Amino acid sequence: MYPLNPEDLPDIDITRPQADPDLDFDSDPLTDVDEAADPEEALTPTGEASPKAPLPESYSVEMDNTMVGYVESFNARDWEGVTDLLAEDATSEFFQAANAEELVEGMTELLLRYPTLVVTRGDLGNDPVAAAWLLDQELDRYGLVGYFRFELDDGDEPLIENLEYIEEVPDTPSAVFEPPEASEIAEWEDWSLAESGE
Repeated sequence: MYPLNPEDLPDIDITRPQADPDLDFDSDPLTDVDEAADPEEALTPTGEASPKAPLPESYSVEMDNTMVGYVESFNARDWEGVTDLLAEDATSEFFQAANAEELVEGMTELLLRYPTLVVTRGDLGNDPVAAAWLLDQELDRYGLVGYFRFELDDGDEPLIENLEYIEEVPDTPSAVFEPPEASEIAEWEDWSLAESGE
């Protein structure tokens, strides 16, 4: 059983979001990390194809793939999918969890308090993170409230061994967070209607 009641979880500050993006819902959707343009196709000022830039030493394909899987599973409320990404002894200070079961229970309790919470793929330098957004229903747009980051174990198929939520978002050029698409609002409204039984 999860050791805390939902009201005992740390609060997420939604009164002063770290960013207040003015989203253009008519613009083209953001490109998924798996659909990103090939750097080899980028052109130099002379119009010639530029050579493919080498990946930074700290880049991890496993971390990137796991982050994408976490974002997809979290937003779909697919807790079995999230569990499949966690090591059995996964921990979290934020959720006060000492294993995967407690960690997933903590996330479900968090969404009971903040049902509009969604995450998107983001980057802090070379490190992929999951940016956390809450819907402002009056303004019909999302505000950035923090991000999740995690560490992987060293297994053959790396799993998440630690997951934390960080509210302080650094204001640096290396911090890149993708805002949710308009479809996320429609999906949340569907969930809300389903939960209310309307």
